[in-house]
Amino acid sequence: MRVRVLDERADVYQQSNKESNVVGELRLGDEFTLGKVVKYKGAEWVASTMSDGTRGYVLGDIKVYCIREVILCQKNANVYQNPDSNSKVKMTLKKGEKLTLLNLINQNGSDWVEVRTEEGEVGFISAETRVKNIASDELFKEKDYKAFMTGVLIIGGLIGIPLIYGVGGGISYFESLPWSFVSCIVFLIAFRRNGTISWGRAVPAIICAMFLAKTYNESSGRPSFAAGGFFGILLVFACGYAGIGVDRLLKKTKDQ
Repeated sequence: MRVRVLDERADVYQQSNKESNVVGELRLGDEFTLGKVVKYKGAEWVASTMSDGTRGYVLGDIKVYCIREVILCQKNANVYQNPDSNSKVKMTLKKGEKLTLLNLINQNGSDWVEVRTEEGEVGFISAETRVKNIASDELFKEKDYKAFMTGVLIIGGLIGIPLIYGVGGGISYFESLPWSFVSCIVFLIAFRRNGTISWGRAVPAIICAMFLAKTYNESSGRPSFAAGGFFGILLVFACGYAGIGVDRLLKKTKDQ
């Protein structure tokens, strides 16, 4: 979860205790990522990753604001230089434009939200401005990319696809392995590292895999396949998420 620091300062420790080394310092307004919560001697600590990639732990009582990406729902909205409607209007946003909510501020009895636009401009909008959260099309987080793809290749490529599409279709296990990995590679091509699907890459890859399987079958007379369809997609997703589950279990065991 991406957040912004509201405290004046906060130390980032190497381990979840104050006896460990301080590996970094967060200041008011700094942005960083919060991870899992752990307890040590009755105190709550939260895993954190600073903007420069430094990892450590911060005390659970740190004050933060959850950063959100939203879309403007009303016709337009002024972005002010200060949390005051009498201050300079830096720009006017139109309906449908994206912005990032950075902080909630109360100024003279009125609530304002500090925002950042897509152009990088920072300013303030009224807290009454109508916005909605951006629906995420991520199927997994970027940090889980390697684990997801490992699950697809190992669990799917060596077990799931060859047993169901190969052996289940009357093809020997070893004869089905090359086509199993061809099917897996299609999914590797289709997915971006951030967990979204690139249909511009996926569609040509699927067509090529199906053409390759058909050509091989017709020229050699030997069986071939390209795992696909609704069931094939579900199978590959299941294998990918199984890879993420195994990876998290191993990391949890390592941290204990």
